[in-house]
Amino acid sequence: MQRQRGKAKVASTVDNRTVSSYPEHHPVEKAINTILRPSEAIHNAVKTAIQSSAGSVDDGKPTKFLALHPRIEHDMLQHRCSRFMEKNLTRIFEHLRGLPLFDLLFIAVNAELVTGERSAALPLNVREIALENAVVLNHTRTYGLFGNDSHAGIPAFESGSRTAENILFPEEEKPGAIPRLVSAESLGLTSLVASIVNFFTITEAEGFVGVKGSSFSTDLFSVRHYMGKGGNYLLSPDGVNELVGPPPPHSCN
Repeated sequence: MQRQRGKAKVASTVDNRTVSSYPEHHPVEKAINTILRPSEAIHNAVKTAIQSSAGSVDDGKPTKFLALHPRIEHDMLQHRCSRFMEKNLTRIFEHLRGLPLFDLLFIAVNAELVTGERSAALPLNVREIALENAVVLNHTRTYGLFGNDSHAGIPAFESGSRTAENILFPEEEKPGAIPRLVSAESLGLTSLVASIVNFFTITEAEGFVGVKGSSFSTDLFSVRHYMGKGGNYLLSPDGVNELVGPPPPHSCN
């Protein structure tokens, strides 16, 4: 159904800002995107992780947080869809400077595929980007966005696997038996649950920056739109462009 929406893009000006809009979803997709919600266990874990991270912003005001899905994992750096994406994390962060002010940055990444040793198997030109991205991500974890050893930046946090490890799920038992609670790891589902955690963390954010060519970003743009959440931005090598309405259909063409 995503592909049947067509790709007609309309650029318009809202409050002196250039924004893009695309055709609406099929009614069935609209309904799904509108009512999509996590389980109670995942919802509570997401809320706890956000509140814990927001505690680092101690100024007595409500915390506004921006979510970023940069899609810079090693597998995507070589994927054909990456031609729509900015691969360099330093430049991605620079593109965030022009957005409305925010107090906290959530970065949705698979950390093992950004900072892990798998970069050694990448082609040289991609390997250099991967190594730089790992350094920049670790620097941002330590000093915050735009921070350094003499200036504190905007606090940044990740959630995914760390939060997923603390979520317990009822294990299937025989009828009438009391269900036993087990971890995502024991079910072999840590990576899947981490993605779900990241997804629903982003739905809570005041703003979201995602990428074309990623089904994860595309689905989030759709869900946020039909939940009535604005502040959605499409990131490309040229910068960020605000979306008003649904996102472009997912495609690498």
